[in-house]
Amino acid sequence: MAREKNTGRPDPLGDTDQSGDPAASRIPMGRGDRVDQREHLRVRVAWYYYVEGLTQAELAEQVGISRSIVNRILAQCRDTGVIQVRVNSPLAPCVALEAALTREFGLRKALVVPTPAYERNLPHILGAQAGEYLSDMADELNSLGVGWGRTLWNTLKHVRRMRHPGLSIVSLLGGLHRTSAVSAYETATRLAEILGAECYYLAAPVYAGSEESRRVLREQDFIREVMHRAQECDMALVSAGDLTGQATMRRLGLVSDRDAHELTEAGAVGDVLGHYLDDRGSLVDHPLNQRVIAFDPRGLRELPQAVLVSGGQRRIPIIRAALRAGYANVLITDEQSAKALIPAERRPAED
Repeated sequence: MAREKNTGRPDPLGDTDQSGDPAASRIPMGRGDRVDQREHLRVRVAWYYYVEGLTQAELAEQVGISRSIVNRILAQCRDTGVIQVRVNSPLAPCVALEAALTREFGLRKALVVPTPAYERNLPHILGAQAGEYLSDMADELNSLGVGWGRTLWNTLKHVRRMRHPGLSIVSLLGGLHRTSAVSAYETATRLAEILGAECYYLAAPVYAGSEESRRVLREQDFIREVMHRAQECDMALVSAGDLTGQATMRRLGLVSDRDAHELTEAGAVGDVLGHYLDDRGSLVDHPLNQRVIAFDPRGLRELPQAVLVSGGQRRIPIIRAALRAGYANVLITDEQSAKALIPAERRPAED
């Protein structure tokens, strides 16, 4: 296998003060030069490749770095949201499913995207559509409530940067006692930073240690204020979780194997905002529902817009339950999930 020629240039993404870009060194920089030069290089690479249409070989020569580094930078740009892809031509089968979902559940709007070839990519695909929708709606909002999880974290990569100093981001459920990208604090903070908004947290664990601890916490002024703000939101952006070992609550250790078994025995099909629901969307009788510190999903019915972003076959029962209960009036999901949610006799005919 042929190896790429070693140019002797430092890796601009490595632990070095050099950007690898000759032009970048001539740009005046303030404090934090190293970070600024790296960001400058990423944006230039993204611009040359996606806007000017240079090949990776042409780009490498233009910027003065190797093709392997060009590849790495482009991947980073996609992962961090520097590059966002928007497809403006809808697929006819998805549009037909959107209309069928709207009729079936009395929704304000449904958005259906093609199901990815690999299920692991579903949070990215749904996040892209949700980020686009939120970007389009942002100018109309004064306050936005947000949940957390893998899908919503991926949504942030596709929200367009803008300045909305009058906008409030409200976290709708408590967080973790340790750092995690998918936690309430990180999700709400990052979204507020992208939109130039102020942020309000539920500064408490998602599950209190006991029912009494929950009662004491919910009586605190700062918790009451955030809960009140949540009730006044113009829009809520939430996802749904199942009870399998792949669910975020399970992976983070917030719901044990024993809890999952007991919840299933109690009739639960999954959760919305940390509240475990049966197939009709009613709260099941389980200690977790008495210890959860989060906005009650039943309150989502009162908001002008409640957007549920979720998909995948293992989440169909909880998505259907949430829609039946009226906890969402906007649904963002994938094609295969949409088909599963609609009874066969009311499903659009396939070509």
